Amino acid sequence: MHYLQLKNIDVILCLPRQHFKTWSSVVWYSWIYLYQATNYTIIFSNKQLQDSQENLKRIMDVIEVLPPYLKSHMNPKYDTDNINMLRIAENNNTIKALSSPKDEKSADKLGKKLNIKLYILYLK
Repeated sequence: MHYLQLKNIDVILCLPRQHFKTWSSVVWYSWIYLYQATNYTIIFSNKQLQDSQENLKRIMDVIEVLPPYLKSHMNPKYDTDNINMLRIAENNNTIKALSSPKDEKSADKLGKKLNIKLYILYLK
């Protein structure tokens, strides 16, 4: 899955529950956030804000168990680390936890706030 992501190939992964899909993604985004990207903003959005915040906490848990030499570019004095956002000042990477917009109007409002266009697919 991660090889395909590195090659920018779309992938659909179907696994039963409890097969570490979420943790696999958390480790992937941790790597991007910490080492691979510069000037990135990653948005975690879920059906409820609490679920997005839980995924952000998982990122924090992964970072916490890394040895100090892998976190040498992090500086608690300048970095942000809270329930809704992580930010590393040195590489200017940010991860934000947001709730999903419920309709097109709230998606437009959130998109303007983030300076992006959000698209919502409505399934009937």
